[in-house]
Amino acid sequence: RLSPKAADRFYQLLKHDYFKNILFYRVAPGFVAQFGTSDSVLSNNWSAIKIPDEKVIQSNLRGTLSFARGGVETRGTTLFINLKDNERLDTLRYTGVTGFPSFGRVINGMQVLDSLYSGYGDTTMSDYEMMFENKTEFLEKYPKLDSIYTAYILK
Repeated sequence: RLSPKAADRFYQLLKHDYFKNILFYRVAPGFVAQFGTSDSVLSNNWSAIKIPDEKVIQSNLRGTLSFARGGVETRGTTLFINLKDNERLDTLRYTGVTGFPSFGRVINGMQVLDSLYSGYGDTTMSDYEMMFENKTEFLEKYPKLDSIYTAYILK
């Protein structure tokens, strides 16, 4: 209902064990916790499977989950959880697309997200390519990053 194509992509990622040792590589205090793979082959393979853009139906409120994107039909493997109400993301026009549709919500455990290390803020984004090229060097530079060790579907 909210963003069914995004929800299906998330389900498929879960089903194919995508969320193993995934970094929260950007934790911007009072904004978002962004996460995704540091494996460029894996990221490129999933991103090659385009999903159509969808309208924002549910606002980007605290605890909602959305895909990051860099243009038309680019929701691939990078996601973020809103750490506060970010309504401006509902109408933000960026590289030909309006808004970041949320498709899910954290229903338990926001205190865990609030405790993620946020001391690097957005500075990690200047070394985003390094994360793919040399993960060891990236982690040496940003040793306090938190990770998702595993995620699974409850039946």
